[in-house]
Amino acid sequence: MHKYQFYISFKDKIHTAASKAIQDCNHILASSGYQDFTVNTALTTDKRYLYGILKNILKLFFFVKPKSIIAVQYPLLSGNALFKYFIKALRIKKVKFFCIIHDLDELRYKEDLLIGKEAENLNYYDCIIVHNEIMQNWLLKRGVTTPMIPLQMFDYLTDKKDQDTCHLVPNQNYKKVVFAGNLTKSSFIYSLDILSDWCFNLYGPNFSHEKGDGIKNLHWNGSFSPAEIITRMEGAFGLIWDGEYIDRLDDKYGNYLKYNNPHKLSLYLAAGLPVIAPTDSAVSKFIREHNLGILVNNLLELKDMAIDDFQYNVFKTNVLAVSKRIKKGEYSTAAIRRAENILEVI
Repeated sequence: MHKYQFYISFKDKIHTAASKAIQDCNHILASSGYQDFTVNTALTTDKRYLYGILKNILKLFFFVKPKSIIAVQYPLLSGNALFKYFIKALRIKKVKFFCIIHDLDELRYKEDLLIGKEAENLNYYDCIIVHNEIMQNWLLKRGVTTPMIPLQMFDYLTDKKDQDTCHLVPNQNYKKVVFAGNLTKSSFIYSLDILSDWCFNLYGPNFSHEKGDGIKNLHWNGSFSPAEIITRMEGAFGLIWDGEYIDRLDDKYGNYLKYNNPHKLSLYLAAGLPVIAPTDSAVSKFIREHNLGILVNNLLELKDMAIDDFQYNVFKTNVLAVSKRIKKGEYSTAAIRRAENILEVI
């Protein structure tokens, strides 16, 4: 079968890792033999945006050869509802589709208007690559009948060698923690002063100096591109947490961690950092099975926690083994191959 790649991209003026996962998937798909068909569009809601999508989709309709496989990165911004009709139309050419889920708006935003929309859109695809088994089970309960493949872990492509990213623990200070990401949705960081024995190095946009400058164990180190931040981070662990509170995951941003694979986990592991993550997060199973760090019910548990050299070195050895796979794109490549095998027989 012929292979074609389709995705929608938009310009991001802020240096965050938000588009890194999409860019890496594009690269891995291209390396797997897929041809790039990019729809460039601004992130707007006006008629020009929808017209641009429609114009490019019609162009793709005539470009695609019969019996092709098309890979789609989901969601397609405002194009999800529109794209399902394009899928239906291309059944005439016996084209098959699989999508790689990056986010689920119904889970992330928990708005009544979105209920049922994800299942309706996703059931048009022939195969779906989901983050993990927990997300798969959630979609099954919402009525998704399309075959699903758990990705396990997002990759983080980089040409940085281990020696470039593993000088992260000065003087064996295991209580120095990295937190990276868009700090707007992570207001819990301004309550970390209660963990006075721990030091938190923050990286990313939208740090509130008004709230954070007076907190002695909190240090904002700036915002960097995904390519640069992997060598900028300094600490012993990478922290996975989100939302408003440190004693529990909140109902919005924290709740999303119970279903998705946060891309910051891939960043930390690619950088050689063991992690601290919620026990009830979706990634806790992967972390536990590979012994990649510490699982906590809440961040207050860190108060009485001590890490010795032996325990940390075990974490570090395991992280470096997984890191090699992530930096080569092995998790995405394996999931794409499994999707292709399913499409060959349906």
